[in-house]
Amino acid sequence: TEPFTGCLRSALGDGGAMPSWFWPTAGVILALVAYANFSENDTAVLVAQAYIAAFHMGAVFYHLRLGHHPAVGVAPGLFVVFAFIVATIRTNVLVAFGGILACTAI
Repeated sequence: TEPFTGCLRSALGDGGAMPSWFWPTAGVILALVAYANFSENDTAVLVAQAYIAAFHMGAVFYHLRLGHHPAVGVAPGLFVVFAFIVATIRTNVLVAFGGILACTAI
């Protein structure tokens, strides 16, 4: 309902920084990523973790760019740590760390 109500954009005070289609699209993709997390295929899980890391690092930078208090970035940053942990379980620390760095640079 975000494109019609503008509730989230109003609460964040972003002044139109995100297009109206972003939040519903992000929700659909995150639902697909949640489903992919339960896959037996390591590649599917790692791609899901890459999206989670990129999406939530984007949220950290988004809040900082809007001038919100730096502590606001802790909540989405926690999901980046979770993505790192899951990637480490599926591969190793070096691959997981490289993936997080690559997703941060996106």
